[in-house]
Amino acid sequence: MVKRCDAILGESAGLGRRGHRINLVDVLSKEFEPRKFNGSWVSDDQLVFRNKDGHLILYSIRMKSSEVLLHNSVFKENHSVKYSISTDLKYVLLFYDITQIYKYSFEARYIIYEIESGISYPLWPLNKPGEKIRYAAWGPKGNQMVYVYQNNIYYIAKVNGTHYAVTKNGVEGVVFNGIPDWLYEEEILKSNSALWWSPDGNQICFATFNDTNTGIYYYNWYGSHNDTTNVLAQLKSMRYPK
Repeated sequence: MVKRCDAILGESAGLGRRGHRINLVDVLSKEFEPRKFNGSWVSDDQLVFRNKDGHLILYSIRMKSSEVLLHNSVFKENHSVKYSISTDLKYVLLFYDITQIYKYSFEARYIIYEIESGISYPLWPLNKPGEKIRYAAWGPKGNQMVYVYQNNIYYIAKVNGTHYAVTKNGVEGVVFNGIPDWLYEEEILKSNSALWWSPDGNQICFATFNDTNTGIYYYNWYGSHNDTTNVLAQLKSMRYPK
């Protein structure tokens, strides 16, 4: 149910209120979302965050000093709004061309940016240019990382290293390795990840979800609320436990 919502400072309508009246478009466009602090700890006394100018900053609590790791121009050039920094602080993983799937899950393309040299490397799954990846993250040691492609987990010991297949039985929409199916994503894990590193980075624990015997639910999809061109519904399906 959608109800009308007026701002306290709305248009003058004989009620002594002035300004812009909030409408449904404002609400859906996220115009009034609060600015949240985006900092993440990277060591016992250091954290990284993007400042008001969009630069990626490394701040030392102990020294009370800051350093620009990545200028906002790098984010703009790569059309990236999300990032993740490697444990050794040498590389930044830039997310771009993101497609939201469910509440927490998404597909994206990735670029690995080397901070010292300014050189960037595309992260292609199995060296397949242009392919999107379902999940990618750094490990707790050096610049090791894992990613999930077509519901299989792949491990890289270091940037530009060999891609090792951890699993091979993944089936999109049916068998999920390292990522949750819809139920576990939305109701249990509340995350787009179902894998966990050991503190030393030598082992990975992951969950596998096999939905082979789960019923298929069909639904009409009218696209994003921001896209008004989708007047005809698409029939989509998902494994949905009843």
